[in-house]
Amino acid sequence: QSILKQEIEACPCGSHVEVASVHNASWSSWSMNLPTLWGMNKAVTEYSGKWDVFINLSGDTLPVYTPDRVAKLFGAQVGGPLAGINFVTSSACETGLVPTAIGEFPKHWHKRGHYSQNPDKARLEYMDDDGTRHQNVTLEIYFGSQWMSLQPDWCSYLIAQLERPDSLPSRFRHYLIETEKLMTDETFIPTLLMHLFPETIPKVDEDYRFVNN
Repeated sequence: QSILKQEIEACPCGSHVEVASVHNASWSSWSMNLPTLWGMNKAVTEYSGKWDVFINLSGDTLPVYTPDRVAKLFGAQVGGPLAGINFVTSSACETGLVPTAIGEFPKHWHKRGHYSQNPDKARLEYMDDDGTRHQNVTLEIYFGSQWMSLQPDWCSYLIAQLERPDSLPSRFRHYLIETEKLMTDETFIPTLLMHLFPETIPKVDEDYRFVNN
């Protein structure tokens, strides 16, 4: 009976609303990813084909744009400036509009220091869908944010890959859990996007401002 639940149910704005509490997320642990992945899984299975963009916000955050305005920004059919783009950070974050590699942070920065201990680059073994096996692959860690907007094709891909224990996303998840990495909700999806779908990351100019192509 939280205030957020009451607010959502009092003004659904014509949308289908589902409120659930299914994970006990502990700060800075892998469990911080579970509610996001749970919602993403429901989006690509139960609501497949009924949505245009997956937006993840914190529990104390509400969107300030109307659904119509959001649809115009992200809708490919109306030429929205954000159509086809996976946003995993914002200009309000120290990472800027694009994910930031660990090595780009100052050496004394706490995020770089933590991930550099064991080590800053994951070395993984995984298998592609076609059976091709990759060994000792270096995966550079990127920071973004847990507040994100993601495209349907990426969400479907990620959920499907996490069902295979030998896929790259699954092996990366295992690495983060096994090495007890902190802040994984800021690194799991941004890192995978930068290695697998870099063309879907926002384009920025020399001043790191968004460029609408």
